[in-house]
Amino acid sequence: MTRLIRFDRNFSRRKFLADAARGVLGTGVIAPLSKTIAATGDISKAYPDELLSIEAYTKGRIKNGDIITAQNVEHVKNLLEPIRYDQILNNGRRLKVVKTTTDVMRTSPWEYVEATLANAGKARFDASGNVVAPDGRPWIGGNPFPNPKSGIELFAAQTLSWGRHDASFYAMSLKEIEADGRIKFDYTGGWAELSPIGRVVMEPKPYWPGMLY
Repeated sequence: MTRLIRFDRNFSRRKFLADAARGVLGTGVIAPLSKTIAATGDISKAYPDELLSIEAYTKGRIKNGDIITAQNVEHVKNLLEPIRYDQILNNGRRLKVVKTTTDVMRTSPWEYVEATLANAGKARFDASGNVVAPDGRPWIGGNPFPNPKSGIELFAAQTLSWGRHDASFYAMSLKEIEADGRIKFDYTGGWAELSPIGRVVMEPKPYWPGMLY
């Protein structure tokens, strides 16, 4: 049985490029993305099934559970950053394909997502270009511009959502390898983050105690 696909990957690309040209940067295809997330917490209603399926995107060449290697990476080249594509093609990197996560509560800390929804529409820029709350104080938590209307709003949203936790620590082990395969440097360390503003879990919220705002 032949199934007619209403929205294919070329349609979505045209749609997203057209929206970007109009300055609309946070968008779904069949429904507004931010409103859909606010209503259900799930992105499925904003996109047709065809755009949530890697199998449909690649016309059956890749499906959930497959491994992307140098032999099949060309089918998803447009979905990858250039460096990731190069690593797979030339350095033996492999990626396992899993089902699309549509529940936004599983893609970020749920407190951060709830703060994004609760504070939607409250963010603005002050005279210095900083993102502030309605009372002029620093931002109060969550993504300040979940439906960005300009490049600066998109940039600010990305900057203020760096860690999405009030506090976090990451252990790291890094190696720098020469072209001939020899290890030149071997590092171990840690990366710590602490948010003095926009705190959504730790008390007192939303600001680190003792700071003047």
